[in-house]
Amino acid sequence: MESIIKLGQGEDTRIYYEELEAYGTKYFTSFDVKNRWSAQDLTTLDNLPYIGRLSPLHTDLFVATGYRKWGMTGGTNAGIILANVIVHGSDEFESVFLPSRVHADPSIRHFLKENLNVASELIKGKVSPDEQSINSLKNDEGAAVHYQGKKAGAYRDNDGQIFIVDTTCTHIGCEVGWNKGDRTWDCPCHGSRFSYSGDVLEGPAKEPLPLLSHEKTTT
Repeated sequence: MESIIKLGQGEDTRIYYEELEAYGTKYFTSFDVKNRWSAQDLTTLDNLPYIGRLSPLHTDLFVATGYRKWGMTGGTNAGIILANVIVHGSDEFESVFLPSRVHADPSIRHFLKENLNVASELIKGKVSPDEQSINSLKNDEGAAVHYQGKKAGAYRDNDGQIFIVDTTCTHIGCEVGWNKGDRTWDCPCHGSRFSYSGDVLEGPAKEPLPLLSHEKTTT
């Protein structure tokens, strides 16, 4: 069965890299890790991609998303459908993937469940305790901290530089959490990702996290 782990809601993200490395070392000779990376798999309410006109009111805007790991086949399918819609005005499978489609069951239940999850994460982020002090951070370590009377996020790089950001996501205000595996601030509500200095790496957030401080410290 497929295991779904939402961004910002799972365990220490380094575990997944370590498990992959252990698997590679076990089954392949001369296995050496050069780089690590991760990505999000976007899904829809009914698990079919959204492909086609955005809505009846926005017929000149086209959408292609929600492939659930099947980007190569889904993207090819999207290209065919969108090309037919734009050039010929329609495609025989357009109604199947229409972004404005609504299925009462299970889409509505899934929609309500997801929004309850967002509300839960929003509240949890506001009341969760701070993790540690800024001075206790080791090199290449990040955490939620208390800074100038408010909750913030701090990361100390390998040169001892401290980057302190406002941890309130600029999308709808959820509190981002530190991703140890990718050194990013991740939002558990809608999946926005920010660099340790606050830059937007992945939406839906459009604005960066405010950088509250950037200074060299000694330990």
